[in-house]
Amino acid sequence: MIRTSLGTGMGIGLAAAFCALPAAAQVPLGPPAAIVSPAVLILPAAPAEDAEPALPAGAAAAFEPPATDGAGGYLTPNRGLSGEETTWHLRVALNVAALGCRGALVDGYNALLTAHKATLAATAEAVTMRYKARFGQG
Repeated sequence: MIRTSLGTGMGIGLAAAFCALPAAAQVPLGPPAAIVSPAVLILPAAPAEDAEPALPAGAAAAFEPPATDGAGGYLTPNRGLSGEETTWHLRVALNVAALGCRGALVDGYNALLTAHKATLAATAEAVTMRYKARFGQG
């Protein structure tokens, strides 16, 4: 049932991203032009194994990425989440996105909350219990 919630949620998440675009970017385009030749995608060479990752554009010069875990990942707060925690994080992100939108997206989000009310309640309970097991009642 969580997979169903995630699948539906991801669709709404994409809609939320679209909602955040400037109005000019949301104007429908005409039919696509005929493609004369296939597009060629040229990828940059892969960085050396010991190369530091490049910072995203606009990052602060003093930014330090999280420590690596030795297995190619990073030690971040979202590492090692359970399925319930992942679902809950997605729901929270969709909630924030829906706050900035109007109309059909909000209606769709509210419909998702109604349709999956029992699953989301069970998910919230599982996340709460996991938190209490890790960190106590506080």
